[in-house]
Parts: sequence; C-alpha cells; structure tokens
Amino acid sequence: MPIRRTLLAFLLCAALAPAAELRLLDGTTLNGDLVSVSDKEVVFKADGKEVTKPVDQVLQLEFRPAGKVTANNYLAVELIDGSVLACGQFTPKEKNALLTLVTGQEVRVPLESVASVYKDAQDPKVIAWWKEQVGKKRNSDLLGVRNKEGVLEALNGTFGDADAEGKTIKFDLDSAGSPRDLKLEKVAGVVFLRKGEVLAKETKCKLVDTQGNLLMVAEVKAVANGFRFTTPVGAAVDFTADSVAKLDYSKGKLSYLSDLEPAAVAEKFVLRDFGHYRKDKNLDGGQIRLKNQVYTKGLSVPATTELEYNVAGEYREFRATVGIDDQVGGSEAATTLRIEGDGKELLSVAVARKDGPRPVTLNIKDVQKLKIIVTSDNFIDLGKHLDLADAKVSK
Repeated sequence: MPIRRTLLAFLLCAALAPAAELRLLDGTTLNGDLVSVSDKEVVFKADGKEVTKPVDQVLQLEFRPAGKVTANNYLAVELIDGSVLACGQFTPKEKNALLTLVTGQEVRVPLESVASVYKDAQDPKVIAWWKEQVGKKRNSDLLGVRNKEGVLEALNGTFGDADAEGKTIKFDLDSAGSPRDLKLEKVAGVVFLRKGEVLAKETKCKLVDTQGNLLMVAEVKAVANGFRFTTPVGAAVDFTADSVAKLDYSKGKLSYLSDLEPAAVAEKFVLRDFGHYRKDKNLDGGQIRLKNQVYTKGLSVPATTELEYNVAGEYREFRATVGIDDQVGGSEAATTLRIEGDGKELLSVAVARKDGPRPVTLNIKDVQKLKIIVTSDNFIDLGKHLDLADAKVSK
C-alpha cells in the first residue's frame, strides 16, 4: 500500500488495540475495541457487534487518558506544524536538529522546521515568561539567557546554523550584521521568527500520548510493536500501541466556542474582575460542573452578556449542555438564554437551578453570525449566570 494511503489506514489487531472510545460527529459515543481504520472508514466493535463509520464522521478515538510529562526537567520543543514535544535533549547540528524525547525516541528534523525551544519547561513560571515575550511585537529571532542572578532575559537578533558538533550556534545580536558563535549550554531558550512557512503535507489528525506529547499527524503506518507517525514537516516518531492516548480527527469538523474568539462582546455591570464571561472554567475559576458532571470545555456566562461569533455559514449544528453551575452561588430564579442566527431567534429558554442541565441542539446551517445572549429579569443581578458546557459547532 502506498505511504499516502497509509494515513488513517493502519490495522490494529486485538493484541495492539486496547479497549477504546469512539466519538462521532453526531454526538454518539461508542465503547469497545477498534478493529481497523482505513482512509475511508473506521470499523469498531461495540456490544459484540461491528459497526462501520466513514472517517469524515469520526471526531476522536481515545484509548486512555492523556498523560503529563513525568520527567523532573525537560525541554519543550515546538515545530512549525504545531507539534509540541517533551525532550530530554535538543542538539542542533549545522542545518538540522536531533531531538531526544523524554520517552527515548530520537527525531531528526531540519532546523528551519523548529519554531521554539524552552529549557526548564516543567516550571510554569518559565513558560509564562516565554508566553509574555512571544506575545510582544518583534521582527527578529528571540534568545533567552539567564543573567548572573539566574533571572531570564530576552535578546533580539538572528540565528544562523549550528556547528557540526552541536556545541555552538551563530547568533547576530540585534541583527547588526556581526554574527558570533554562541555556546548552546548558555542558551535558556530560543524562538525563531518563522513567516509564511509552507508545510509539505496536510495535518489529518492529532496524536496525544501518555507523556503529554502533541503530534500533528500527516501519515501513519504500522511498524514493529506499534506505529510510526509522521508530521507535516516530515518528523517521524515511533510510538508503541500502549503509549498512544488518543487520536483526534476533529480538525475542520468541530469547533468549541471556548476555542474561538468572539467577533463582538457586550458585557454590562462588570465590576473589576467580576462579570466577565470565562472559557473552560466556571465563574469562580474552577471546573465547569453540572449535576456532578465535570466538563473540560465550555463557556460560563453572567447575565447581561452577549457573545457574537462569525461562523461564516461553515457549520451545520450547534450543541451544548446548559445549566447553573453546581459550585457557583447565585439566585435560584431563572436566567434566560437566547440564541440568534443572523438576527433570527433560534432559541429562547429560561434555565433555573432546580430544573437541572438540559441539552440544546440547533440547526445553524448557512448561519453567518451566531449570537449567545444571557439575560436576567432584574435590572442587575450578578448572581444570575449560565454554563454552556461543551458548547460547540460542527459540520
């Protein structure tokens, strides 16, 4: 079978395919065993029966919960295709780079396909510092170093090739035209300025493993004891079957509203940090929880809030579970949820805590602008709010 057809076309025998959960675009969830996956369909065995589903109806195959990096110290290496790998070593040599994952796999990639490298990635403060630096406007590469006091500092400049031994890399401070050899052992991190990269292949799914690695996947094929996943920039990584946590096929099929930026936000009666809507958290900053069920995705919306999303007629359906959060206090009286599509009312419902959560499914075919409106009967009532758990639009 040609490699291009091995994408989503690998067979998992019973010995390599543990019990799995198959999530479909229509909201159905099946629990059982994955029999096979081809470029056209997924064959899944549930309740003793095999069912066949077209790949374009599949959202996710989950084998086990995604894990976190267990190494005490590691580097986070991001590729330009969006893959993020936890590495024990990163060794650039001339125009290439050798990555050694904390799980032992070695990956060789062109240096130009690396977007960033952060040392001490196990430290949330370090990652927060880098996010702040990357968020600033810049026209050059970024070098991170630690001063004599051990404090991180950012320097602008331009990186060149590394030496053949992987000990130094060219760096032109302030891009002044005087590149010098920089010892890699002194580097705390780098961010390369990458513009307009053209990826060789399309991302077809995302892989998350038991160590928290995120891999954008362009090709998959079976190898001894597992699978070889190749990213759009050509990085090939072998994983054993028991190290794969999930394969996510939802790209282009489904979008959570909490992953989208509203085109317009109207919030009334916002007092300092109170009154703002939240993404993937309840209004107290905890997990979204409805009737003792925890949701990792969703919106928490105070009364007197309007959120408008440009969905551009690309989606067919809106779904959410709507209710009053278990952990957030407030009035027992009902709060009203109204949803509009291009100014036309699609839903208007009063939601009270005593009623419990309710599923909402709406046809939004051809809708350009989707508006979420949460209101209260009172002129002002900061206790009124709603959770839109798992709020998403799908094709």
